[in-house]
Amino acid sequence: MAKITGVEGIVTELRAEKIKLTNQLRHVGAALTALAGLNGGAVAPASSRRGTRLSAAARRKISLAQKARWAKIRAGKKG
Repeated sequence: MAKITGVEGIVTELRAEKIKLTNQLRHVGAALTALAGLNGGAVAPASSRRGTRLSAAARRKISLAQKARWAKIRAGKKG
């Protein structure tokens, strides 16, 4: 049973190390956020880039291009 105790000890140590590293990562993230704020927000977090909007004309142009690509693929399968 010594082997199981050894494995349990290793698992316990690894879990403690994981908690420690997670905390360190949070601190690094907080430091990056603080530094980005000092720099006038030049480094935007990934979540703030989601709000990019396309105009209706741009969406229509993309849609028509995609429909043309699909039509070309379908035409190739028929022939």
